[in-house]
Amino acid sequence: IPWMDVLERFAQMAGKPLVTDTNLLGTLSFNDPQPYTYAEALDMLNLMLSMKGMMLLEATNYFQLVPFKQLPQMPLRILRSTDPTGDARPGEVVTVLLEVANLDAKEFAEAVTSMLSNAGSVAPLPRGRGLIVTDRLANIQRIRYLLSQIDIAATADRQMKTYTLLHASGAIVADLLNRTFGVATAPKRTQYNPQTK
Repeated sequence: IPWMDVLERFAQMAGKPLVTDTNLLGTLSFNDPQPYTYAEALDMLNLMLSMKGMMLLEATNYFQLVPFKQLPQMPLRILRSTDPTGDARPGEVVTVLLEVANLDAKEFAEAVTSMLSNAGSVAPLPRGRGLIVTDRLANIQRIRYLLSQIDIAATADRQMKTYTLLHASGAIVADLLNRTFGVATAPKRTQYNPQTK
């Protein structure tokens, strides 16, 4: 069946008009003897449309045929990483804000790019505090699980001890330690003791 006939028929059966400025060429050949629910049919149709680089988005009163490159600009459902998914289908394309606590967001974004579907995109937030991921919900849940496994705070106990130097200058030892470990690792905070001067 020609693609545009399939889309128009699907929209008619759902009782919503089809809005598009794209004429999708070619035909669709598909046969499955099993019945589909509405959500399963929409996900299956979008799976087949993904081979054409397109997606059928459902709005309240209409369907819109959208190329993948326009998906991040579309009014998709936005979820926070801690939000329940509610009635979002695994195949539905959504935008999720994933919070990053201990990793560099830009490096993590580069690492998970290969996990995205061809409908997906990822953008790190400024100052490395999170990622904006647009993709199918099932893919985002995989990325969220991976993030929860590796974004774990390293437990580091800082202790301060005082050492009395008998035969060395404190300034020389401090300079030696700073050159060995770096000044940034040991911020300098001094307090004058009038008794010991």
